Amino acid sequence: MIKLNGISRTYNQGTEEAVRALSNVDLDVDYGETVAVMGVSGSGKSTLLHIIGCLDKPDEGSYELEGEDISRKLSDTLSRIRNEKIGFVLQDYGLISDKTVLENIMFPLAFSRKISYKEMKRRAENTAGRIGITALSKKRVSELSGGQQQRAAIARAIVNEPDLILADEPTAALDHKTADEIMDVLLSLAEDKKHSVIIVTHDKRIADMCDRTVYIADGEITESET
Repeated sequence: MIKLNGISRTYNQGTEEAVRALSNVDLDVDYGETVAVMGVSGSGKSTLLHIIGCLDKPDEGSYELEGEDISRKLSDTLSRIRNEKIGFVLQDYGLISDKTVLENIMFPLAFSRKISYKEMKRRAENTAGRIGITALSKKRVSELSGGQQQRAAIARAIVNEPDLILADEPTAALDHKTADEIMDVLLSLAEDKKHSVIIVTHDKRIADMCDRTVYIADGEITESET
C-alpha cells in the first residue's frame, strides 16, 4: 500500500533555524492494516503524516503509494492524489459548523467535475448510513456532540472511497466510551481490506487497538511492535 524508504525532511535548510524533522525513515503499511504512530510532541509525527498525506514533500528518500513513486510529483498531481486516494480525520474535526452533516460529507466530492449534485448527495447519504449517522444528516454541525462530529468527519474522509485513511489524534478530545466507538468505526474500515488506516495518538490504549504500533523520536522510527 505505502512504502517509505530513507525519508528525511529538514525545515529552514541552510539557516541557523534549520530543524531536522525526519531522518532516514523507513515504513511499510499493507492493505487493510491499522498502524498507530506514537511519540512525544515534536518527535516528527505530524511531519510524517503530512508527507504520507501528500501535504508535504521529503528532501530525501522515496515514497511509493500503491507502487508509484510520488516523492517528486508536482503540487497539482499531489492534490489529485490527496482527493482520490487519501482521507483525513482531524482532532478538531475540520467541519464547517454552519453547514449540515450531509453538506459536510459532500464537500470532498465538489472538487470533481465528473460527479453531478444528485450523485454527490447519493454517495454522501450512503456514506452517512455506513457510519451510522443518517439521522444526523440534516443537523448543522454546531448542534452535534464531539463524538457525532468525529463520526461526521470520518464519513467525509471516506466518501471518496480512499485507499488510505490518516487520523491525527482522532480521539484526544473524547471520553473513553466515545473514543472506543470512534475506534470501532476506524478499525472496521480496514476489515474489508479496502482501506489502510494510520492513526497518530498519544494514547497507548488507543494504539493497542491497532494491528501495529510505530514509535518515533527525534525524527527517527525507533521501534515497531505488533
